[in-house]
Amino acid sequence: MKGADVAALAWVRAACASGDALRIRTAAAITLAEMAAACDVAKGSVSRWEHGRRNPTGPPALAYAKLLRSLQKAKAA
Repeated sequence: MKGADVAALAWVRAACASGDALRIRTAAAITLAEMAAACDVAKGSVSRWEHGRRNPTGPPALAYAKLLRSLQKAKAA
């Protein structure tokens, strides 16, 4: 795993734990189903991540981090 991937995992896990991930997604008007489909996981997985019940892991976690960063940047622009 590359250093950038480890940093992305750390960021997305912190965003989930703080509630920022949920806020970013909902502020962008992206549904749970849309986010789950984009990350190739079940809606329940994203919900558990966003409510701090599970940590995102593996390739889906990296996809989730990338999408959240993109949504965050789009909102700031």
